[in-house]
Amino acid sequence: IPVVAWHGEGKVFQKKKLEQKPSGIVYITPESLEAMLDRKPQLVERLFSNLEWILVDELHSFLGTARGTQLRSLLARLVERTKT
Repeated sequence: IPVVAWHGEGKVFQKKKLEQKPSGIVYITPESLEAMLDRKPQLVERLFSNLEWILVDELHSFLGTARGTQLRSLLARLVERTKT
């Protein structure tokens, strides 16, 4: 299963390959997801149209924080955008 890091340290050629043929796992930060939702909403639809799972690493660190509220908002936007 291919894994692509989609954040500041992710490799551009891997991102481009994923854009052409979405599959596998996308490892993305909330901030990178927000940027994608704001700047490339069509890409969000393409990459996540067959979304089956969302795994939040270190979920406990988000609970009761502003970043947790941001994450909940981003996940709601993702679901709305992709109708998953």
